[in-house]
Amino acid sequence: MYKIKSCASRRNGVDIGFTLIELLIVIAIIAILATAVIISVNPGELLAKARDATRERHVKALETALYAYRIKNGDYPEDMGTTLTEICNTDVTET
Repeated sequence: MYKIKSCASRRNGVDIGFTLIELLIVIAIIAILATAVIISVNPGELLAKARDATRERHVKALETALYAYRIKNGDYPEDMGTTLTEICNTDVTET
């Protein structure tokens, strides 16, 4: 009958396998590599850049709308005619 050998089998009375120190060293190396990758990717900076790009698009859209208003009416609007709360509570979704 065939015997199945495991990773921690015995050869000549000596256990074959990984020691605790070897496992800890490998875990430490993996942790250092993971930290290096997280620092290089820097998700906070990427999110900040994405928010800035969104803000720039919104300002550009507002600029374009004001320019179109000026072309149509001959001058920029003097007053929005609404309060800031009314502007912020609109149900308009971005497409």
